[in-house]
Amino acid sequence: MTFYETLDSIMKQDFGGRGLLASLPASQLAAVSVSRPCERAVLLTGFPVRMPDGSITGETDGPSGTANLAAALTAAGCGVSVVTDWSSYPHRKRLSASALRRATLIRLPEQNTDNFIRTFIRDAKPTHLISLERPGKAENGHYHSMRGEQLDDMITDSALFLSAAREAGATVISIGDGGNRWEWGPSAVKFSQVFHTANLSAPQKQQT
Repeated sequence: MTFYETLDSIMKQDFGGRGLLASLPASQLAAVSVSRPCERAVLLTGFPVRMPDGSITGETDGPSGTANLAAALTAAGCGVSVVTDWSSYPHRKRLSASALRRATLIRLPEQNTDNFIRTFIRDAKPTHLISLERPGKAENGHYHSMRGEQLDDMITDSALFLSAAREAGATVISIGDGGNRWEWGPSAVKFSQVFHTANLSAPQKQQT
């Protein structure tokens, strides 16, 4: 078993018992790892959560993973921009003085977001776009949690990042643990066979 096959098997351990990971095709980590060096990376993250009292915050696994990845990439000489939206920005802001101190932290504007994304990708010229714990837009045009809860009022639409980055020639990598994440688009059919909320929460197949 190669290093990447071992890593893939570790990543497919289904600790949450969701019943999906083991049925997915082999990871393309090996192909991605040799595709090109990482010179300029954009890390897109932020998954909103509505609290029992109605307040909105962001999940906590995305910030820690983003901070660790940003630290590793900057240490290797890669320029890093961390992009998130208003609901998750406070978590990243608190990390900016430590793990993200060598990365640029950017908050997505809530207005004219598509224009911002196009301009940002054009100027930043990323070699890699990496999403971590970021919801993907479903075929109905909305964002949803694994329970089917609509997240539109808690998130800034960032779907254009994917196509814009690919058009600019960037390598796209996505990381997450749930079927509604940005990275699960290619597995939308398999996802819909496992979860009853799939028609709401599975991302569009063409998005990843």
